[in-house]
Formats: sequence, C-alpha cells, structure tokens
Amino acid sequence: QDASLALGKSNQVLDEMSRSGFNVARMKDLLEEARIEMSLKNYEKVLTISNDIEDLKQKAFALKDEIKNVTLRIDIVRKSGFNTAESEELLNLSIVEFTLESYESAEELIQKSTDKLNIFIYEEINATIKNINNLRNISLENNLNITRLEDTINNAKKLDVTDLKKINVLKQEFSSLNKSVYMLIEAK
Repeated sequence: QDASLALGKSNQVLDEMSRSGFNVARMKDLLEEARIEMSLKNYEKVLTISNDIEDLKQKAFALKDEIKNVTLRIDIVRKSGFNTAESEELLNLSIVEFTLESYESAEELIQKSTDKLNIFIYEEINATIKNINNLRNISLENNLNITRLEDTINNAKKLDVTDLKKINVLKQEFSSLNKSVYMLIEAK
C-alpha cells in the first residue's frame, strides 16, 4: 500500500518537474527502477527510490532559485564596475550541470562562483584600504591633517562584501582624498 502511494507520488513529482521545465531523464530512470522493484515486490526499495525522487525535486527547485540569486548578484556587481568574469564562468558551468541534472556538481559550482565573487570584492576592499594607508603615510610625512583619512580607513574596515554601494563610495572617497593630498603637497 505505502509503496503504491509512493510510486504514485513519484509519478506526480515527475509530471510537476516536467511541467516546470526541468530535465527529468534522471527521474524517469529512477521511476522506472522503482516500477521494476515494485513488480519484484521490493517495497522498501520502492520507498527509498521514491524518497530519492522527492529529494531530487527539492534540490532542483532550490538550485534553480540559487542560480537566479547568484545571477542577480553577479549582475549587480558587474554593473557596479567590478570584473565578474570568473564568477560568471563558474555560474555558467553550474547551469550546464544543472541542466544535465547533475545537481551535486551544480551546487558545488554555484558555491565556488559565490566564493570567487566574495573574494574578489574582499580583495578590492583591501586594496583600497592599502591605498588609503599609503596616502595616510604620505600625508604624515608632509605634516598634513589625517583625520579624514583615518575616518575613511576605519569605515572601510567595517565594510561587508555585500555592500557594493559603500565599496564604490570608498573608492570614490580614496580618489578624492588622493587628489586633495597631492594638491596640498604641491601648494606647500
């Protein structure tokens, strides 16, 4: 009885996935395997396979959402002027794996894409902080007031990799401070 219900539910899952535009070759294979096990009266195996089909469905929908979220984040980062080529390449590979129903590989590649994006942004923050520190040292050597530089450095250290607007403001602030410092040095 439970095995029959599970097999029926697996059929419904397959139909739902197909209607939602997912590739279902892997699920069809599993469903066929469950039918064979049913005919052999291996009911526990039918239940296990039906659970696997449900798990695949959950993973597929979750990954579809994650791909959409990472795609949007990459788009925002790219539009903010950052180079996202490596993250995009990893995301595109994950989409291929997702389409092939290799959800485990797709999940790994999505994570690598996100990690690569975060590392890149973190490196941008650190490079800007380093530039501001260098500017601070030049200012000190030339007996200039460094209060604004100190404030900018402290604010930069608090930045989160997801706050792209503040990162861009930081880069603009550095550019402005850089011009101001060199104008003051020239005026001396």
